[in-house]
Amino acid sequence: MYHDNHHGRVPGLGRTLIKVPVPETVNPGHFVLDGGSPGIGHSVWLPPAGGPAAPAVGESELPTWALMRIAAQFLPDGGELGVVHGPGPARTALDVIPTDWAPEWMNHSTLVHGAEPVRGLDAALVIADPLEYEPPATPEVAAAYFRALSGGVRPGGVVLVHTHQATDQAGMLDPSGPYIQAARHAGLGYLQHFVIVHTRLLAEPLSARDHAERNPPRHAKTQPRHRRVHSDLLAFQV
Repeated sequence: MYHDNHHGRVPGLGRTLIKVPVPETVNPGHFVLDGGSPGIGHSVWLPPAGGPAAPAVGESELPTWALMRIAAQFLPDGGELGVVHGPGPARTALDVIPTDWAPEWMNHSTLVHGAEPVRGLDAALVIADPLEYEPPATPEVAAAYFRALSGGVRPGGVVLVHTHQATDQAGMLDPSGPYIQAARHAGLGYLQHFVIVHTRLLAEPLSARDHAERNPPRHAKTQPRHRRVHSDLLAFQV
């Protein structure tokens, strides 16, 4: 359930930000394995065998299990997590809405908006999945966004950005590089690029299931819609 706070957002960050009291992770090793997976680096996050794969936030493909790992890895003792859309113009017009599959602690969020700067965050998570027909944020807009957001995070805290590749009329779009440049220009220290693997490759096909009968032409221009194989999590330090 949201609790309204009308004095908690820097203008330019977007419509709303939710402030989530993340509890202490009782068993961090369940989410963050000390030994990792054989042949897999710690910067590659594999989906757990039985973890919830559904998105944790509306208008995003961030899996619920990945959000739980974010909490375990970056806030193992608990803390205040700010979740906000951005930095693109279509993103900042959206409200942050947890899905039915989000962790229970997301239901205790405080909805913050208004003209006063948000303070006291231990970490911030930016939902930056590309939206269809969204123009990319200019470097100046993105840098101003990250600069404003970092003001609400305590020194030594982290700013995380979730995004992924997309295809538009110009071809393949990979926002990670421009976001890293913009965040560094805003004074954030670049820590790590994590790869979140979505598809359990040994158990799930890459093509989404489609039971419709069809006889595609020999040289069809459209390709089958593929599952999201991976997304990107960029980590910065304030």
